[in-house]
Amino acid sequence: MKQRAKWGVFWLVIGLFAGGYALWGVFNGVYRYFPSEPVILSLGVLGCVISLIGIVWSFPRQSWGLFVGLVLVFWLVLIGAVVNGLLLWFGQTVTGFY
Repeated sequence: MKQRAKWGVFWLVIGLFAGGYALWGVFNGVYRYFPSEPVILSLGVLGCVISLIGIVWSFPRQSWGLFVGLVLVFWLVLIGAVVNGLLLWFGQTVTGFY
């Protein structure tokens, strides 16, 4: 396995974890462990942004199977980042949103 393909697998796994955490945090799964909604959403956005950078960096020169997986994880992470970002923004601008 080439070095670039290894990075693709690495970012695929990290993206799955970041996107899963972001969406799990939105549906209050993480709230039981961390009782601060802005912290949960901020960590979700941060993890998703870092994962998106890594996924986009590892797109070139991947095999088709890994490329398809990276595209699917890219959409999962992008949706997680957008949802977390919107909820964080609403919570900071709308009084009593949390």
